[in-house]
Amino acid sequence: MDSHIINRNFSFFVIVLYVFLGGLTYSQFFSDDELASSILFFLKIFLIFILIFLKLSKLKIYKAELVIFIISIALFLSFDAYLMTLSFMMIVGLLFSEILTLRVSYLKWLNYSLIASILMVFLLSYLGVSKNLVFYDSNGFALEKRESLGFINPNPASILIAQAIFFSLYFKDKFLLLISIFLYAYTFSDLGSRTALGGFLLFLILYVFSRFPFLNKYYYFRTVGLLTIFSLIIFPIVLIQFIARGNWFFGGVDFNILLTTRLEKIMDLYASYGVNIYPSFLGSNVVDSGISNLLIGGGWVIYFLYIIYSYLYLKLEKNTFLILFFITFIGMNFVENIITGNMLLSIFLFGRFVYLLNLRRSD
Repeated sequence: MDSHIINRNFSFFVIVLYVFLGGLTYSQFFSDDELASSILFFLKIFLIFILIFLKLSKLKIYKAELVIFIISIALFLSFDAYLMTLSFMMIVGLLFSEILTLRVSYLKWLNYSLIASILMVFLLSYLGVSKNLVFYDSNGFALEKRESLGFINPNPASILIAQAIFFSLYFKDKFLLLISIFLYAYTFSDLGSRTALGGFLLFLILYVFSRFPFLNKYYYFRTVGLLTIFSLIIFPIVLIQFIARGNWFFGGVDFNILLTTRLEKIMDLYASYGVNIYPSFLGSNVVDSGISNLLIGGGWVIYFLYIIYSYLYLKLEKNTFLILFFITFIGMNFVENIITGNMLLSIFLFGRFVYLLNLRRSD
């Protein structure tokens, strides 16, 4: 068998394992138990080093890949918890691009690994190993009582299940689609995440409009893509001029309460770190807004690079499903922290970006 095929297949196996461990990262047990957390962290590091070795053994790295690799290593060597998880996303995504040439029947196993990690956390909760945390909300905009079912928070659990649904649709896997929809419906009364539900609604609205016969498909996707980039460009202004100053009311609605005090937490994070040119060391002091973490934790440099990444992805991507997928991902990141190396969605989209860059170069 060709050495390239062996390398690619082994990389795929390692990434499948990494996706499983990434899901376990959000369990209460692996989050709070210091020994278990350390073991899980070093296992992920070990898998990443294997992937790096497999990549370097090819002796063929494009310039764009080299730039991404250097940036990710620099973030990793900061030894800051937040910057390191960005590094994980970039490194694993970089290696992920290698396996996107595999048949869909193989790629489906990524989703199987994701669902297996979700079920494992549920099992740990059932066995009493991972605590079922209870959250209360009396503001009237969310369920009054929510349970984590073994996760550190109900939101990551719902996001992981939502990812499984999206990937089942993308891979056209009816079996996993039924399982993931069942999991979402069965756990909704406990988890009650509005972010995942909002993501579904956003994707559905964008998809329905894209099917209108009187709309020019090219201009439609170009318009929603540019609006997405525009939202990233103006967000720093919104954060600094409004959120950071406590101006949360719009149309008589307190958006801080509507978003479960997320804006207040963003304001506190900004007060502590500000927005600098270069990255700040947030450590574990992240908030439930991936875009806010990226701006405050990554600084202007990383945030600007992320805008370029988003623009190039939307420009290079021709698969309309994945375009809507990416836009939904950006939208959800305004209210949830999904820009991380522990989420399959982040890794997949970044890997797809690298794949598209390499594909363009080969053409």
